[in-house]
Amino acid sequence: MRIEKAKQEKIKDIVQISKRAFESDVFVGGVEKDSPPDYDSVEWHEKMLEGNHLFQAMVEDTIVGGAILFLDEIELSCM
Repeated sequence: MRIEKAKQEKIKDIVQISKRAFESDVFVGGVEKDSPPDYDSVEWHEKMLEGNHLFQAMVEDTIVGGAILFLDEIELSCM
């Protein structure tokens, strides 16, 4: 698996993965409707891409996940 900057054409895939990940939390004890703000928003993910914060996880040519990363002056932090 590799992590790379997300590509514009993969945003809808990343959003679908995000929705499945957060919405399935209820099946393992999570609270229903307790997902992060905008986890299911294409527009928000586009803003994260524009800010160089959106990354995609790839296995060969298949997208398997996404991440929002913020470079802090002191350390790398993730959401």
